[in-house]
Amino acid sequence: MVSNNDKPLGTNKIISDMFSQMADALASQRDLPFKILAYRKAAKVLADYPIDVEEAYKKGGLKALTAIPGIGAALSKKIVEFIETGRMKKYDEVMSQRPKSKI
Repeated sequence: MVSNNDKPLGTNKIISDMFSQMADALASQRDLPFKILAYRKAAKVLADYPIDVEEAYKKGGLKALTAIPGIGAALSKKIVEFIETGRMKKYDEVMSQRPKSKI
């Protein structure tokens, strides 16, 4: 496993960025505050987590992901979906509903 001290963890960064973008989009849609906070917390946790979540999942399955502080069952399933497919349906859904910026 690669730590943040050695080099950036690609999967962690990608998913962290996705969760952060989802939190911003949900906030702009005035969604439930607990959802926004959950995505923000998960983004921060993954950005700082010293173990690559993809490696953790490969070695310990869903249980390894739910053991990460701040990552519950629902977020773990989204992480697994991304690891296995390279996509996250909820991300696509949330991002497609965000207000278009005016130039």
